[in-house]
Amino acid sequence: MLGRVTTLFKIILISLILGPLLLLAVQNSQPVTLTMHPLPYEARLPLFLFAVMAFLSGILCCGIVLSLKQLGLRREAARLKRRTEALENELAGIKHEARYQTAMTPTVPAP
Repeated sequence: MLGRVTTLFKIILISLILGPLLLLAVQNSQPVTLTMHPLPYEARLPLFLFAVMAFLSGILCCGIVLSLKQLGLRREAARLKRRTEALENELAGIKHEARYQTAMTPTVPAP
């Protein structure tokens, strides 16, 4: 049951993305010229391709930024894990020392 719902969800999601993209391609199929002003480069493509390239470059830029953020968070998590392990080892040593001190203290018999 869950597999069918997931498949249906994927189909709906893909159609919601591809539908407007197809409409954009049909409505804006005339070629346009993109001139990169300081550079001597010029591109002549249909308008919808420029729109798709802009969309994909935005996704790529966001993906790079999010990957860098995730890398920083992973480093921080590893640092905190090492710190936690060091503190746990220190605590275990203190507990062991306290047990040893308690065992070594002479007990005075009650009068």
